[in-house]
Amino acid sequence: MFSSDRYSILAIPSLISVAISVIGFILMSINKIKIGGILYIVGCILFVPIGLVGVVGVKKAMNEVKEQKFIEQEYGSN
Repeated sequence: MFSSDRYSILAIPSLISVAISVIGFILMSINKIKIGGILYIVGCILFVPIGLVGVVGVKKAMNEVKEQKFIEQEYGSN
């Protein structure tokens, strides 16, 4: 996968991290927002600092879903 043996040790953790992120994304897309968001965040941790952008985005999306559920509970669906 990598041309240098020195960096080949990063391949397996990177693939595992990407797989966890993809599973989290799939779960979020089928309305399992909380567990999907947690898995996505765990998958992004390895990729600092770029992964932090993903973490911030997922937290924002999770907050929007939580806010929408609160509005529907308090005021009923439109």
